[in-house]
Amino acid sequence: MTKIDDGLLKMAAEKGETSSQAPRQALRGAEASAPAGGPPELPALPLEQAERAARAHNDRLLLVGAGISVKGRIQSCDRLIVEGKVEATLQADEIDVVSGGLFNGEVEVNTAIISGTLTGNVVVRGRLEITETGRVTGRVRYNQLMIHEGGRISGDVQFQAIDDILVEEAERVRA
Repeated sequence: MTKIDDGLLKMAAEKGETSSQAPRQALRGAEASAPAGGPPELPALPLEQAERAARAHNDRLLLVGAGISVKGRIQSCDRLIVEGKVEATLQADEIDVVSGGLFNGEVEVNTAIISGTLTGNVVVRGRLEITETGRVTGRVRYNQLMIHEGGRISGDVQFQAIDDILVEEAERVRA
């Protein structure tokens, strides 16, 4: 990690943000040293790192940026990052609702990291993590749950073993 990255993470920590929540703007004003004979090289933003990692692994990443609203059905997506507002049905490997982001609808994922707001019918086959700024409301089924201090979950919330989740999904598909 560069000195710039360390400094920005320190600034984000002072603001109460985690490295995954640090806004894009934090690095935009950062000064970087220029390599000999070339333009200044700016460090990768946390989100840009995620996008590069997803492309490197042939993952299908969908980013709904701040100020953007999306409605509908989201398919063929491995990872959804929500900075704006989404009203949809989602089947994916992972959803990440960042602080200030809002997702309302049906969600079936393996992993969910919620720092914003997630409302609706939620099935997480693996780990549901709710950060200190996260809010989850609705019918929620999870296999593993982690709630940071300050995070909130409400509604019809139940642990569900992975085998039960898979049986329920198979029955729903047959119906």
